[in-house]
Amino acid sequence: MDGSTNLQTVWDTIYEHYGINVTSESLLDYDYVSVNINDGEAYRQFFDRLLPHAWPKGNIIVDGINSGPTVEQMSIGLMNFIAMDWLQKINPQLMNIVITEYSRELRENI
Repeated sequence: MDGSTNLQTVWDTIYEHYGINVTSESLLDYDYVSVNINDGEAYRQFFDRLLPHAWPKGNIIVDGINSGPTVEQMSIGLMNFIAMDWLQKINPQLMNIVITEYSRELRENI
């Protein structure tokens, strides 16, 4: 492997190594719905593997539609949905535990 000339290629290599570099091609092989936690995988690493499915890179072309040169922006609402899916995939009972244990904080938007 040649030496890196910029920070983005370093991040691209890391993302590819940990399986979180999602492209149009990889979405066909590894869709969001079928992503599950791997044995021994840290919960945060699992969450990081889910995020790119909703946060694609720029210049992705799907059915002739180009996302453009800029990366789509992640919204708080979309990240909340990913976090809820993440909890559900870890353990279906985890959502109710979070609701019970953090009900006051959730009500007060903390």
